[in-house]
Amino acid sequence: MSTAEGSSPRRPTLDPASAAIRNAVRAALAAADETTAGSSDAGPAVKDPSVPGAIVGVSGGADSMALLHAVAFLHRRGEVRARAVTVDHGLQTVTAEVADRVAAT
Repeated sequence: MSTAEGSSPRRPTLDPASAAIRNAVRAALAAADETTAGSSDAGPAVKDPSVPGAIVGVSGGADSMALLHAVAFLHRRGEVRARAVTVDHGLQTVTAEVADRVAAT
């Protein structure tokens, strides 16, 4: 990709679905109860305890992975203190593989 002299390359355009997920997460955090929003310890990207916290349960399915990526983006921007959890319940033969994939994300 070429750019005009002195200009920086354009960032890729965010697809509407990803933007909608990020905005939904922001709205949910804004509506969260103030007494629980700042109760977890701060993650590496956010040091301000007044920033809302979230724990994301991730199954490995498309919906929870989309939520995980949206929350991770907001965490990196300092808009939320986030943790993700997944459980290998062992009820299906692929659960260990799914848990490993989620943990690697």
